[in-house]
Parts: sequence; C-alpha cells; structure tokens
Amino acid sequence: MKHYKLANCHRTGNKAWINDEGYWNESPKLCGDYLVENNYLEPINVIKNRKLIIRDINTGKKVAQIIKDDFLSINDYKCNNNQLITIGESIGIYTLPNNTPIAVKYCPGGKRALDIAVNKKQMVCIDSKGKAQLLVDNNK
Repeated sequence: MKHYKLANCHRTGNKAWINDEGYWNESPKLCGDYLVENNYLEPINVIKNRKLIIRDINTGKKVAQIIKDDFLSINDYKCNNNQLITIGESIGIYTLPNNTPIAVKYCPGGKRALDIAVNKKQMVCIDSKGKAQLLVDNNK
C-alpha cells in the first residue's frame, strides 16, 4: 500500500504511449483502432463517474466517452472491428469513435439477450433460455 499507484494502460513500440489516470474494474477490449474501457472510474469521483471510454490506440487519447447512467439497461458489450455492440433488451450497434448508431437488433421472439457471438458475417444471440439464434431487425 505504501507504493500504491493508479493502474496504467500502455502501448509499446514506435507509437508508444502510457496512460495512468484512472481505475478499471475489468480489462479493456480492443475494437479495431480503438480501446474500449468499461467501468472506467476517474479518481476525482470514484462513485459517480462510471464511464465507457473510447481511446485511440495510436495516440492513447480519449476520443469519446459514455456515462454509464445513460446505458443502465446494458449488461455487456462486444466489439467487431470498429463497432461497439451493446447487449441488453436489444442489441445496439455503433460505429467508433463517435458512437454513431448503425442498427438495433433483437433476439428472435423479443427475448432478452444474455450474450452474443460476433464474426465478420453474422451475429448470434444467446437468449434468456440459452438458445442460440441469428439476430433479427425487429422484436416480432
């Protein structure tokens, strides 16, 4: 405890950068050209500052952030290249870094998504009954 310091995130090589400005509850995820840091907490107010931070992997600079209170119904997220995919009652697909909405998809039958699997061609929903199905554009 005597030598405690904030956790840090860094990139090595010719485009090296180091960031040691906050606290994390989980490891960041690589989303194409961006690092997505879930449950990021700034030291100034650890209780009320939960955020999803989007960081450029080339510079280490924050390029966007989402205050978690705006996404209370989101239970997890995934990445697919430069897309952020939020998982909850619906599956939201956003382009990074500005979190521009692309699409909203659902598990068939309107069931709540527990998880999704993503590859370059398709997304599969794992619904609340543990069944895997292709995502659909509406909840009917």
